Amino acid sequence: MKALSIKHPILQLIFICLIAATASLCLAAQADFPAGHANAKSATQQILIQQVEPLQKTAERRYPGIIKASQQTQLAFRVGGPLVAIDVEPGETIRKGQRLMQVDPRDFKDRIAVLNAQLAAARSDLEHSKQDYDRAVTLFQQQVNAKADYDRAKSAYDRAVAMEQSLKAELQIACHQLEDTTLKAPYDGMVIEQKVENYEMIEPGQVVIAIQDIATLEVEIHLPENEIVKYPLAKNLPAEVRFTSAPDQRFTIYLKEWTARADEVTRTYTLTFRFTPPAGCQILPGMTADVYWTSPPEGYKTQLIIPTDAVFSTTGHDTYVWVYDDATSQVLKRAVELGSLTGKNQVQLLSGLDENEWIVMAGSDKLTEGMHVRAMAQQLERM
Repeated sequence: MKALSIKHPILQLIFICLIAATASLCLAAQADFPAGHANAKSATQQILIQQVEPLQKTAERRYPGIIKASQQTQLAFRVGGPLVAIDVEPGETIRKGQRLMQVDPRDFKDRIAVLNAQLAAARSDLEHSKQDYDRAVTLFQQQVNAKADYDRAKSAYDRAVAMEQSLKAELQIACHQLEDTTLKAPYDGMVIEQKVENYEMIEPGQVVIAIQDIATLEVEIHLPENEIVKYPLAKNLPAEVRFTSAPDQRFTIYLKEWTARADEVTRTYTLTFRFTPPAGCQILPGMTADVYWTSPPEGYKTQLIIPTDAVFSTTGHDTYVWVYDDATSQVLKRAVELGSLTGKNQVQLLSGLDENEWIVMAGSDKLTEGMHVRAMAQQLERM
């Protein structure tokens, strides 16, 4: 092959520059290749992380409620007869032991009089039978009377004793029935309904009046399952209530009881708070109110939640999460104990993590213990 010959000086200079530039590019490529190769090998796994959060920030929540009486009772007579007195009316305040209604007591008084007369006769018979029995015992011991005479005297005495006891029991029942002709208030309260009119014939067990105790009132609220788990339920937990009649004031109430099973229709749990009606406010059962509850209450440990996507298991029933260490950019496997679901894709954390720790949200199947990772920038900004 004939060698290329460039005789023109300018062309020779251009050719030399081209060769020099080509050589520089080749050297640069050779120098960059090992560094790029090393960076590719040292690239770390990218993960998405999230901070462990409280189940509920200390914030106030409002729930609508209904005022109820602490006690509400429908009263009835234990005996029957014509009604002769009604001493109270609906809306009237009553005191414990106060007479509310009266059934005609005449028949019961007459029955007591008859039983008293019968009891007096029975006691007289008992006295004579006792004398005959004592005489029969003495004669029998002296072997004067036959055994049959002794047995007859003893039987007569036993019958007289039984008759007296039976009449005494009947008299006691008659006295109780006479007392039951008067219907009395079992506690301080208010009459809310009168179901009969005076002079009507009343049957035993027939409801005649309804009363309620308003010295202590209750307010009832209903919480769905994702709300009730945010509160560590215990008796006497404080909350606040605001009444329609006093919209600018709040009053302290205390948790009294709660249902342990959700309503089959509404799927909510009922919580009942108790309180003493404040002075100057007309608070009656059936009124509406707003209950303000702060969670968690003072003195209770904050409950935590984590996303269900962060949880995985290896063998058996143990559950784990990957914990991200910002200082070392490493992930560590941590065993956790879980509670119930608290909403969409969230589960209650019972133990294993502390508040504000960071856990891996995605890519956990590609992680190993102590692996160096790189967290996403938008998550790191929160740290």
